[in-house]
Amino acid sequence: MVSIAPVLADAVSDLSCPPHHPNCPEEERDPIALFQGLHAVILLPFFTTIPLVVGIIEQARMPLQTQCLTGLKLQTAAFMLSAVSWVPRVSVPWDLYLDGGHPIILIINAWYHMVGFVAVNDVVFALGQGILLWLSLRQIRCAGEGERQPLLG
Repeated sequence: MVSIAPVLADAVSDLSCPPHHPNCPEEERDPIALFQGLHAVILLPFFTTIPLVVGIIEQARMPLQTQCLTGLKLQTAAFMLSAVSWVPRVSVPWDLYLDGGHPIILIINAWYHMVGFVAVNDVVFALGQGILLWLSLRQIRCAGEGERQPLLG
């Protein structure tokens, strides 16, 4: 259904507004832009944030014995270093905004979809692992001194 819907919409739009008829409005000539906008503006951010939220909830429910604090620290540091290292490699085209020809939201959106998603996703993953690390450290602090923790953990 996902693959056939854009094809059917394109075929139906060709019936109501043939390609050789130049007087049709642009949105009637190209319904594929509607599907592209839907994916870029709604679905992509949704599918970027939902795994983060679900992952944090699932991992936060795990008992402390199964969470490795060293692993969480290393993952947080690795993703943050990766995100920081992407900053000089993916530049935002600020000149398009400063010339006054394009709105900033369109420039940021295009930048994110072309190259920025790598840096943004690394920051999102680093924040997720950092939140889990903070929750684990808080649970350890609240658990008391050392008597409640396993001896061989």
